[in-house]
Amino acid sequence: HNFVTLALRALRNGERWRAPDDQLVSPTYVPDLVQAALDLLIDGEGGIWHLANRGAVSWAGFAQVVAEAAGLDTGLVEPISGAALGQVAVRPRYSALETERGMSLPKLLDGVERYLADVEPAIALLDAANDLAFVAPDGGARRLAPG
Repeated sequence: HNFVTLALRALRNGERWRAPDDQLVSPTYVPDLVQAALDLLIDGEGGIWHLANRGAVSWAGFAQVVAEAAGLDTGLVEPISGAALGQVAVRPRYSALETERGMSLPKLLDGVERYLADVEPAIALLDAANDLAFVAPDGGARRLAPG
């Protein structure tokens, strides 16, 4: 799972979601990235391209955007420093990218809304299936996942 899926799971369960507010990133919806890369390939473009949905945001800000788009309580997102989160790997404070050279990807919120409409329902179904009990060949009930 990814940041959005994990944040949504916690927030839907009424749990606080701690995320760094001192690290700026440019989250990108993969279908947008793939479409842009295919366009570049078809057009015979070369070189280095930075492709990202429009909008730099902190991880905490991203979680709040996701929560709001999903109709969840944004107050459950707890902005903290990356150091306080105890991240093992050192993270840069600014790793956001901008798409340049004439190509424009959709805004971050647009990608989040499409993720919620297209991907999240399938993940919710998988999570629900993992919580179902089934009858094992020996006749005993088993759970597919703890919970």
